[in-house]
Amino acid sequence: MDLTLSDPLWKRGTSTVGLLVTHVDRRLNVMSAEWSYFVAKDPMMVAVLIHESNWTAERVAHVDEFTLTFCSQSQAHIADFCGSFSAHDLDKGSSDALQFLESDSVSVPWIPGGVMALECTTHQRVALPHYTMVIGNVVGVHGKQESPPPLVKHDAMFALGERVPRSSVVVGTHWPDEGILIGAVASPEVSSDKPYDVSLIDEENSLLHQTSAEANEYGDLEIAIRLPEEVASRVRRVCVSRDGLEPGFASVSKQRNRRH
Repeated sequence: MDLTLSDPLWKRGTSTVGLLVTHVDRRLNVMSAEWSYFVAKDPMMVAVLIHESNWTAERVAHVDEFTLTFCSQSQAHIADFCGSFSAHDLDKGSSDALQFLESDSVSVPWIPGGVMALECTTHQRVALPHYTMVIGNVVGVHGKQESPPPLVKHDAMFALGERVPRSSVVVGTHWPDEGILIGAVASPEVSSDKPYDVSLIDEENSLLHQTSAEANEYGDLEIAIRLPEEVASRVRRVCVSRDGLEPGFASVSKQRNRRH
């Protein structure tokens, strides 16, 4: 059965549950925020979406600072608790399951035990249908380089699975005036000193040109190949291989692509 727009499509995505801590009406409030994300790197910013039905949503317009802990998988019970009750009805901070530590740059405490905890000042509030997005400037961080595995929200809550292996090369081409541009990616597990092998093939699958190239700083291939016109005009396919991985192929159009 195909998906439709009436299905809860957001449950098909993934996120790391955040614990949002604020001071509201002289009270310490903790809210589970399923949609918590980094949205900029420099300056570093995070965004938290708060539904209009939440007690916090009515008061977020007056919040100038907050902390956000991205939950580890050991905090599933805390995320469940903080998302099941409203601060209007319950003082969630009274639970022994929650620990609060003093922040360095904001007046709001942070919750340890997560992947990381961020100290934030409010940068912007964006009104959305049924939600308010609070964007924060990250002014402090608490955590370790070897962080615990994250709590993954994918409808239900899950532990992070194994790293997905990549067994093939993926390649694409472009043909501006400066030659045939080839870009490819391969598994990051491949040693950085292993080159990419590039083959240019004609319409009859015959080899026209072959070369090797080193990976860039990200482990990817970026290369421009200039050939005599009588050879270049016959190129129809590109094959890229690397260190025993399944090779990748891409087409080269008879009609050269040109930038406009």
